[in-house]
Amino acid sequence: MAETEINKLEKHSTNQNISFSRPAYIEIDLDAFNSNFWKIRQMAGPKTAIMAVVKANAYGHGLVKIGLQAEKLGTDYLGVAFIEEAEKLLDAGIKTPIVVLYPDVPQRAARLIHAGLIATVGSTDYLDALNQAALASNTIARIFLKIETGMGRYGANSDELKALFNLGKYMDGVEIIGVSTNLADSSNGDDTFTRKQFERFANVINSTEFPNNNITSIENSSGLLLHHSDKFSLVRVGILLYGYSPKNKLGIGFDPIMSIKSRIIQMKNWPAGRPVGYGGKFTPARDIVLATLGIGYADGYFWSLSNKSYVLVNGYKAPVVGRICMDALMVDVTDVPSVKVGDEAVLLGQSGDKRITAEELSDLAGSFVYEFLSGMSDRLPRFYKGG
Repeated sequence: MAETEINKLEKHSTNQNISFSRPAYIEIDLDAFNSNFWKIRQMAGPKTAIMAVVKANAYGHGLVKIGLQAEKLGTDYLGVAFIEEAEKLLDAGIKTPIVVLYPDVPQRAARLIHAGLIATVGSTDYLDALNQAALASNTIARIFLKIETGMGRYGANSDELKALFNLGKYMDGVEIIGVSTNLADSSNGDDTFTRKQFERFANVINSTEFPNNNITSIENSSGLLLHHSDKFSLVRVGILLYGYSPKNKLGIGFDPIMSIKSRIIQMKNWPAGRPVGYGGKFTPARDIVLATLGIGYADGYFWSLSNKSYVLVNGYKAPVVGRICMDALMVDVTDVPSVKVGDEAVLLGQSGDKRITAEELSDLAGSFVYEFLSGMSDRLPRFYKGG
C-alpha cells in the first residue's frame, strides 16, 4: 500500500494507526456504503421507511461505525438482534429509534424498557412482561407484533396475533406501533411461496383492524429487490447495504464495501516435493516461493478454503497452499513479479483489475455470503475510508 493511501486510511479510521496495527485488517468503504443506501432509498420510494439492519456487528462491518453512518444518512430505524447490540449503539450516542428484531425472554423485558428500545413480540408472556416493566418505569413499551407467515422461527399465527393485538391495545404500558413478518425464501427464483407469505400477511393485517398509522414490514433485501410493494410501509435492509444480495441477484449500482487485506510477513524458497503446513496437505511439484500472511481461521477466513482459494498480490493471483492455520496462512507467490515482505495481499476486494468477492469465497467454502461476512472476527482491526 502506498504511503499516501496509508495516510488516507489513518485519517478516517476509528482504530489504532494502521502502520502499527497487526498486519491483517479490514477496510470499509463508507462512500460505497452511502451509495448503496441512497440506491435503496430510491428503490423503496418516498412512502416507504428504511430500517438499516446492523445486527451481528453490522454483518461484520463494525456495529457502531456503520450505525453512526446510517444515522448520518437519515435511516428511519436501526435493527439489531439483541439488547446488548442496541446498548452499544446507545453508548455511542445514537438517537435513531432501535428495533430489537427478535422476541426475547420475559425476564429481560425491564432491560429493554430501560434502554428505550422498540421490542418485537410474538407471545402473551413477553407482552405481559413488557407491559409490567413499562408501568414500573412509568413509561410506554413500543412494540412490533410478529406474525408467523411461513418461516417457522418467531411469531404468532393469525389467531394468536389477533388475540395479542386485542390484549395489547388495552394495556396502559404498551403501544403497538407496527406489525412484521419474515420472508422465508424470497430469493430462490420461484416466488410462489413468497407471494403466499405476502397474501397471508396482508390478510392478517386487514382482518385485525390495525390503525392506519401502524407500521407494516415484510420486505428484506431480496424482498425489496425482487418483490417490492408500496402497500407496506417499512423495508428492513441488511446484506444489500453492504453490497451483496442472496443468489447474486444484485441490482446495478451496488458495490461491496468490505475489503480484507494482509501484509506479507515472511517469504521463503520452498523445494519441490516438500509438504507445506499442518498435516502436509500440499506438496509442490516445483520449487516455489512461499509467503506467509498473518490471518487465519480464527479471524473468520474459513479453514475450508485451504488449498482452494487465492489472494491477490500486486494484481496477481497467488493460491492459498496448505491448511489454513488459526492465525496465519501460506500462499504461493512464485509467479508474482518483484514480490517482497511488506507487500499487500488482498483476500477480499480488488487489486489491479482483479477482484475477489464474498460470493466466490463462500461458494469455494461451501457456505454463503452472510456467514462469511458476519464471521469476520473482532480481532481484525477495521479501518474506514470516505464517509
